[in-house]
Amino acid sequence: MGTQGAATAGRLEWIKRTRLSDPPPRCALPIGLDAGSTLGPCQLPPRVQTTVVNLKRIVLDVLKPHQPDALEFARAVAACGHDYRVKLTVIEMDDKTETLQVVVEGSDVDMVQVREAVNQLGGSLHSIDEVEVHAAADAE
Repeated sequence: MGTQGAATAGRLEWIKRTRLSDPPPRCALPIGLDAGSTLGPCQLPPRVQTTVVNLKRIVLDVLKPHQPDALEFARAVAACGHDYRVKLTVIEMDDKTETLQVVVEGSDVDMVQVREAVNQLGGSLHSIDEVEVHAAADAE
């Protein structure tokens, strides 16, 4: 049994003998390390691969006033990033507000900036309806 197989078997044994009230282990070992490693808890050796996760696409349910209009709103959200593509669909209109479905796509969408833009434009983020992320290994 290889290092990963032994680690998986060890985790399964821990799960079998653990009660729900027991605290979980402090941290998992990175791939390629075993329990005999000289590293302390939660320390990573140099040049360990980590995973970078980028937000590629997000679908938002937004409530906003009639002004700014949909085109202005979409342009302001798209300006949050250098390569953002924004698709805005008006789902419902009433006397004072519009309900929008806003799709934001890019190489690495910054949700904090998008949320701030929506708020500055007088909108309110009701829900995040869809998310697409991509993970890639990155050597540190």
